[in-house]
Amino acid sequence: MTIAESRMVISAGQCGYDNSRLRSLIRSINPDLIFHATDSAAETERLIEENPGSIALVLVNRVFDANGQSGLELIQTLTGKQAESSPHVMLVSNYEDAQAMAIAHGALPGFGKSALGDSRTADRIKSALEIN
Repeated sequence: MTIAESRMVISAGQCGYDNSRLRSLIRSINPDLIFHATDSAAETERLIEENPGSIALVLVNRVFDANGQSGLELIQTLTGKQAESSPHVMLVSNYEDAQAMAIAHGALPGFGKSALGDSRTADRIKSALEIN
């Protein structure tokens, strides 16, 4: 499925409850953004490859809910590609050490699930999406 002329935010590895909260947050920032949840690193990578230039941001869970995959490994893979159309990536985790590792791997500063209702989280996402 190719998404022409649209910008998408991928939520990688979150549980259903957190996806619902993230979807609401993204829609409050910009209702025109497409929100897509993935359950695995392979599904996330495939979606990015099938939609070059359309993925605005990937929000990666530290540990994937569905299968226990490492979100930090996915971040390392995604940021290591360094393609011009590579999307911005953020880690969703309350653990400061995991956030530091994600940033060391090339992710933007992320946020924890406990901060989803914080206006600073929305501001951080807006900055990543280059929305004023």
